[in-house]
Amino acid sequence: MKRTDVIITGMVWLLLLAGGLWHVLDVLQAPMRLLAGPMMIALAALLTAREIRARLGDRRAVKRFAIWVGIVFVGGFVAETIGVKTGQVFGSYQYGRVLHPQLFGVPVAIGFAWVLMEISSLAIAQRVLPGLMEKTPTLFVPLIAVLMVVFDVLMEPAAVRLNYWTWAGDVVPWQNYFAWFVLGWLFAWIGARMGVFSRKTHPLGLHVYAAQIAYFILVLL
Repeated sequence: MKRTDVIITGMVWLLLLAGGLWHVLDVLQAPMRLLAGPMMIALAALLTAREIRARLGDRRAVKRFAIWVGIVFVGGFVAETIGVKTGQVFGSYQYGRVLHPQLFGVPVAIGFAWVLMEISSLAIAQRVLPGLMEKTPTLFVPLIAVLMVVFDVLMEPAAVRLNYWTWAGDVVPWQNYFAWFVLGWLFAWIGARMGVFSRKTHPLGLHVYAAQIAYFILVLL
């Protein structure tokens, strides 16, 4: 990676590990809650900008990637909105007051979070199955969906502790993980069909995925 990329990657790890450590020590909790939503948005914007930058020499590739990101953002946000209102998508849950701003009872940051996890899961999938980007990109689809579910399994207890959202009966239903798999699969399939996965993603996505997992583990200590 270039020096700038190394610095950005280091900052991602520093901010997330520091946030987790502050939770363990029970300090700076007020500013951490205030920054939770903006942090999700910033990470998603950072990954998106990095991928668009890598495609600047190909206007069609930039357009396809931007459209795919828009689909993931809107699709994820709409699914969450329907889920909160009806309880029929992920199960019965409600968002807390930590993640702001909110629209229709859903934090705007959640749409960005779907983008964030799709891109970072893609980054891992491409390295687990190297050499398939141009030949059979659809093979990434089930692996990306699985990686999305793995992330959610590790995230759920930490997110509840952070008061991002709460589940009815304090139990995460299996329906939630099934919905994550289906949506992760759908968004990944759309990306594969659009040719978005034909270019190797930046390794920053790997670090964003791993650093978030580390943060959630620290929150649960």
